[in-house]
This record gives sequence, C-alpha cells and structure tokens, in this order.
Amino acid sequence: MPEVLASKAEDIIGVLTITVPGEPELQLEFTKEGTYSIGGGSGSYKGATFDAGKFWFEGTQLKLESTEGCLTAQGETKPCIGTYQVYVTKQGDKPALRFVMVEDQYADRKLVLHKRTCPLVKP
Repeated sequence: MPEVLASKAEDIIGVLTITVPGEPELQLEFTKEGTYSIGGGSGSYKGATFDAGKFWFEGTQLKLESTEGCLTAQGETKPCIGTYQVYVTKQGDKPALRFVMVEDQYADRKLVLHKRTCPLVKP
C-alpha cells in the first residue's frame, strides 16, 4: 500500500502507539468528535495525559490546538497550534500514521510526533 496524505478526520481516527527510544510507550488518540490526546500507554506514564485539545484539517495539513496553550518567555499562555502533514501508511502488516511537522511551538508535542510512524492499535 503506497502512502497517502491524510486530509480528513476519518483518515486518522483511532488510537495509535507512539514509541520514543528510552521512554515508556505513549498513546495518541483522535476521536470522531474532533479531539486528540497524548498520554501514557505503559510504565510510569500509564494513565497520564501530556497534551490534549482539538484537531482539524486545512487541506492536507493537520492542525492540533492544545487546550492548555503554550507558555511564552514572559510566563503568559497563548494559543498553541501545531501543523503537521500525516501520511497513512503501513508498519509491518498494521495501518499506521507517519507525522511530519510543518510548524509546532509546543516542544514536547513536536518531540513526540515529528518523523514518527505510529501503528494503529484500535480503530
């Protein structure tokens, strides 16, 4: 199956596993209600939520807006929207999403998603 650029919510809805070398497993969930969350899937992270908010597509760009926002150097909170291109692909025999950051001011989210291929564990 060749990679296909995602362009609508239906392309990405489900629960994905995120593997960051040296860290416990994380999970990323996209819901049909247009929300997302990144949380712990195993180990000391299990049950913790690190980022959550709403998502939408503008053409082929996925927008993630954190509920918490991002802190500025002045200690203020401002809207925090990350922009990614998401490719629907396969990892082994499982469907997977590959994330390529366009722009994201949220450093932790960028670290977790940019250049990662995440297999779908639950549709």
